[in-house]
Amino acid sequence: MPQSFKVVSLPSPGIRAEPVLAVIYDDKRYLFNCGEGTQRQLLSKGLSIKKFTNVFLSSSWDSFGGLAGLLLGLATENGYPQIALHGPQNLAYYLATLRAGLQRFHRYTDGADFQIEEYTQLLPQPFEDANVKIQAILTQPKGFGEIDRPASTSEAELKLMQSVARSVWTGEISGLNAQGDWTALADPNQDTTATQKKRTFEEMQQESSEADRRESFYGRTGLDRDKYTAFIKLMHKDLPTATPFPATVSYCIEGQPRPGKFDVARAMALGVPKGPLYGKLQQGQSVYLPNGTVVHPHEVLGPRRLSAPALIANCPSVDYISTFLKHNYWDDDNFKDTCGIIVHTGDPAVLSDPCYIAWMASFHSGTMHILSHPLLTNERPIIDRSEAHYLSLQSLDADQYPHVKQLVRDDSQVVFARLFGAVADVRPLKGDQSFLLDTSVVDQTKQTSRRSSAHHKIDVDAAQRSKPEVSDALKAYEEAIKRTATTVQSLVNIQAEDFPGCDVEVVTLGTGSAGPSIYRNVAATLIRSPDGLNVLLDCGEGTLNQLHRAFGAQQASEMRKIKMIYISHLHADHHLGLIGVVRQWMQVNARNEDKLVILAPVKLLRSIREYDAMEGLQLHRLCLQSTAELYNSQQTPPNTSTYRQMLEIVPQLDRIETVPAIHSERSTCLRLDHRDGWSVAFSGDTRPSSQFMKLGHGVTCLIHEATFQNSKSDEAIKKKHSTVNEALFVSQEMQAHVTILTHFSQRYPKLPVLEDDESTVLAGRNIVCAHDLMHIKLKHAWKDAYYLKDELALEKCLETLRAQGTLPAEKEDETISNE
Repeated sequence: MPQSFKVVSLPSPGIRAEPVLAVIYDDKRYLFNCGEGTQRQLLSKGLSIKKFTNVFLSSSWDSFGGLAGLLLGLATENGYPQIALHGPQNLAYYLATLRAGLQRFHRYTDGADFQIEEYTQLLPQPFEDANVKIQAILTQPKGFGEIDRPASTSEAELKLMQSVARSVWTGEISGLNAQGDWTALADPNQDTTATQKKRTFEEMQQESSEADRRESFYGRTGLDRDKYTAFIKLMHKDLPTATPFPATVSYCIEGQPRPGKFDVARAMALGVPKGPLYGKLQQGQSVYLPNGTVVHPHEVLGPRRLSAPALIANCPSVDYISTFLKHNYWDDDNFKDTCGIIVHTGDPAVLSDPCYIAWMASFHSGTMHILSHPLLTNERPIIDRSEAHYLSLQSLDADQYPHVKQLVRDDSQVVFARLFGAVADVRPLKGDQSFLLDTSVVDQTKQTSRRSSAHHKIDVDAAQRSKPEVSDALKAYEEAIKRTATTVQSLVNIQAEDFPGCDVEVVTLGTGSAGPSIYRNVAATLIRSPDGLNVLLDCGEGTLNQLHRAFGAQQASEMRKIKMIYISHLHADHHLGLIGVVRQWMQVNARNEDKLVILAPVKLLRSIREYDAMEGLQLHRLCLQSTAELYNSQQTPPNTSTYRQMLEIVPQLDRIETVPAIHSERSTCLRLDHRDGWSVAFSGDTRPSSQFMKLGHGVTCLIHEATFQNSKSDEAIKKKHSTVNEALFVSQEMQAHVTILTHFSQRYPKLPVLEDDESTVLAGRNIVCAHDLMHIKLKHAWKDAYYLKDELALEKCLETLRAQGTLPAEKEDETISNE
C-alpha cells in the first residue's frame, strides 16, 4: 500500500519536545521521534508498538525521552522482536546510562535483533528496505566546528558503546567488549560489616529469595555463572566519558517505487487468461502462455508509481539556520520539485526568519508545509478515553477533579504573519492527522471534535435513551450521584476538622504500575504544601505531561515550587521521567539560583551524572543524595555535607528519613516531617514492612501502594507488592490520619477490585483510592469513600450502555505485564 504518514503526538505549550510521527505500511511501521509518553499515545490510537521495526530520532531528550519505555514495552520473556534504532551520536551512550534499572533476569536474547546506528556525518548512508528509503540529514549549530565525530571519539569507542548498550538491554554477555579505560563505580554507601548487622529478618528473607531466583535463572538459561558474574560487575562500572554532540537530524522519507497500474485490456489483447498469471505479471514476473508466447511485465503495466517524498525538517533554533540552509542535500532541484510534505519543527524565531522562509518558498507550490509548534497547535497531551473518564469524574467533585485553564496563545497569526504570506500551503500540525503519500499528498485527517471540558454527563441521544435498559441504567447512575451529593453535603460540617496539614494537597499524577495504560500513567505523586513547598515522589515516564494536564497555565509556577524529588527504587516505571522534569525545572528556574534535591538510589545518581556529560543538566544546581545513606548512616540524621545541603534547600522539612523496602535492590520507603507539624509516609513499592510501619507511626498522610486485589496475594508475595487489604493493614498499624492507595495494577484500568464489603468499610474513614490527576486536600479525603460508590455505579452504567451498543466496546489496552 502507499505509505501513510500519521501524527502520533505533538509538543505542548511550555514543554520542549519533538512531534512523534509514524509511517505505516501493511507489514512494517517506522517511528520518527519517541518523546515522553509516546507508548501511551500509541496505545490510545490503537497502534501496536510491536509492529514498529525501526525508530528514527532527531536530537537528544526532546526526541528520545520515551525510547526506554517503548523498548521495555517491546521486551518479552524471549527477548526483543527485531528492532533498529537510528539517531545522532550518544544514542548508545544514553541507553547505557540506564543500565542500573535493567538487570532483569529474563531479558537475555540475541543482540543481533537489537541494532543501533549512530550518525556522525553530514549525510550518512541511507536506510533502505522493500518499503522505504530514508535519508538522515545532520545539522550542527553554527560555530561548533566541522560536522564530524570529535577526535576523542574513535570508531572503536563508538562500537564499544553500542556493544555496551546492547548488552544492557539484551544481556548479550558473550558479545560484550569490556576492555578500555573503565573505572569501577565508587559506591560510598556499600554495606559495611556494621551495617550488615543491622539487616532485618525481612531483608535477609528477600536476599535469600533473590539467590533462589538466580539459581533458577542459571538452570533455565544455561548461562555460564562466571560470565554472568562478570556481566553484573561490568554493569557497576562507570561508562567512558561522553563527548557532547549537539547535532540534530532531519529525515527525508521516500516510498520505494511501486509497479505501474495493470492494464487488463492490454493483457486480454495479448491472450493472457484471467487468474494467477495476472498476479505474476503485477509482481514483475514474465509469464508463458499455452501457445508458447512470453508476456513481459512492461507490456501490461503502466509507468512505475512513485511516492511523493516527505521531509521532517529539524532546525531547532537560530543557531542552526546557517548550517541547515547550506546543507548540500537541498541542492537537488528534483527533490524540491517533487517533495509532497514538509513537517517543520523549528521555534518561532526559525519559522519567521527571512532566510528560512525563502528556503521554504523554494519548493514547488504543491508542497504542503506543516508547522509543528505549540503556538500553532495549542494542544495538550490528551488521551481521549482518559480525558472522557476524567470529565465524568468531575461530576462527582469539581475540586478533586478541577477544570484546568490551559496555556493558550492567540497571537500565532501575528508571530507567523510573514511566513503565511510568503509560502503557498502552510498549515499547523494537528493531532490525529494522517496523510497518504502517493504521487501527491492526500490529507486523510478525520474531523473529530472533543467534548467540551465543561461537559460532565454521558452522551446518549434521544433514540438510545428511549431503550428501557439504557434509560434504567442512566437513571440509576443519576440517582446515585444525587444521593451521594446529599450525603456528602449533610456530613460537611460534621466531618470538618482542623489538623496540622489539613490544607496540604496531594496530586496523584500517575497511579498505575509497570507501564502506562489508557487510564493510568506510571508512578508520580506531588505533595503541595500551603507554604509553597512542592515535593515530587517518584517520577515515571510522562510525569512532565501529567504536570501539564494537572496544572495547565500554572505548570511553570508549580514546577518552580518543586524543591525535592524522591525516587523510591530503580524500576523504570518510577524514574524514567526524571531527566525530563529536571530539564524543565532548570528552564522555569533559569532566572534564579534555586537548587533542587534529588533523593534517589546511588546508581540512579550515577546515571544523572553520566547524562550530564552528554547534555549538561547544570549539576551545580542539583543536590544528589543517596537514599541508602539515610538508613546506612551510623547516626540519624547523617552528619554529611550533602545531607546538610539538602536541609538548607528544603528548610521547611525537619525530618527526611528512609528505611529499606521489601522489593528490589536498594528500594526504600520515605518519611517527611514538616515544621508545621504534619508528615507524609510514602511506601514506594514494597511488601508490608514492620520497619516502615514503625517509621510512619502517627503520620498525617500515608501514601501506600496497593498493586493487587486481595485474591492475588500469592502474586503480590511473588512480585514483592502489596494487596489492598495489606495496605489498609499498614495504615491501621501506623494510625495514619489519611491514607491514599495508589500504584494499581494496569489490569484494573479504572478502579481497583474491592471485596463486596470493602467500599462500605471505607465509608467514614479517610481512605482514598487514587485516580490520575486527582487533587486531594487532606481535610476532604473522607469524601472519597462515598464517591467510590458512584464510580462503581458509573462503571455499571457504562457496561450496560456498551452491552446495548449505545457506547463502543472498550478495547483491551496493551501494557507492560510485569508489575
